[in-house]
Amino acid sequence: MRNLLVAFCSLSGLVWADPLVVHEWGTFTSLQDENGRCLGGINVDDEPVPEFVHDLGNLIVDATPQALPSKGLQPHLASVTLRLETPVLYFHLPASQKSAQVDVEVGFQGGWLSQFYPDAKAEAPGVENSRKQGPSATTLGRLQWLGLQVGGYHSGPPSQSTVWKAPRQAKSSPVTTAKGEKEQFLFYRGVGHVDSPIRVKSQFAAGYIKANSEAGAIARAWLVQVGSNGSLAFVNQGPFEKTAKIALPTAKGKLSDLRASMKAALIQDGLYGDEAQAMLDAWQESYFKAPGLRLFYIVPKPWTDQVLPLTVRSPLEVKTQRVMIGRVELVTPKQRRDLQACRQGEGAAYQRLGRFRQALLRLP
Repeated sequence: MRNLLVAFCSLSGLVWADPLVVHEWGTFTSLQDENGRCLGGINVDDEPVPEFVHDLGNLIVDATPQALPSKGLQPHLASVTLRLETPVLYFHLPASQKSAQVDVEVGFQGGWLSQFYPDAKAEAPGVENSRKQGPSATTLGRLQWLGLQVGGYHSGPPSQSTVWKAPRQAKSSPVTTAKGEKEQFLFYRGVGHVDSPIRVKSQFAAGYIKANSEAGAIARAWLVQVGSNGSLAFVNQGPFEKTAKIALPTAKGKLSDLRASMKAALIQDGLYGDEAQAMLDAWQESYFKAPGLRLFYIVPKPWTDQVLPLTVRSPLEVKTQRVMIGRVELVTPKQRRDLQACRQGEGAAYQRLGRFRQALLRLP
């Protein structure tokens, strides 16, 4: 019946076709003190990507591998207040199409798109001076994949990286660039001087945090506490317009329950089930196992489109769905105690500060 309908539409001159579906997921991460101030210097590459991934090194004067250890840039840039972590773009061809050609362009208002695969044309204004300074609020980084071929049955280069293998578990139409690089998806990362969509004021003595959205209504949020012994507790926060008062998690929770709740919310926001699963698997370590207190939330789409404008052009109709998680790492009383111990010369305390230890050392 469907083939007959397509044939009828073709003979009658009507235009009818299923769209090319493009799905994207990724994470915006910030580190905030008790007053909701976003801390800088958080471009730490503690979850490195495979060596075949491109970075901005060729745009930096006298760049060397030793000079580019953190998100493809000099580490701990003071102006970097937001990390754009592993956005992945999947392409799903309509059943009637075996292949398609597309042009993809993504920008980052206030930042640089510092790592990407497969190969793309990169623009990063000011990055040549990144040994001294990072991006500013007026920076506009950009990536372009022109003449991208969608379709086929190939696979990308071998990799054992979790952040690379997990996204490959989702079914999608592979992509090939003009230079012949192939993958199941488009990947990129970035760092920026951008305010978080949510500011969090922590009231630890009173037993709660107050989340203030500066980007519109929040569909879902989760406050997650992971202990140094691997214990997990979380609070599932429903929708709120501007402000939510969220009690600190205390009762021990099940990781399976948290993952199920987040997966359901990601699917409701537009991802396919295997895509939502891939996102959670990619961030298993940093989301659910790294000690700390963090707030996750579904980022409002208008905010994403403003900060991270995306354009996909194709002869086919294109239907795009973007699902982004926001993540706020919160400075805790324990980190304050470890910071004081570190300043008093206790070496082990430095390691206990975790992935953002250098940024935490900037705290008064």
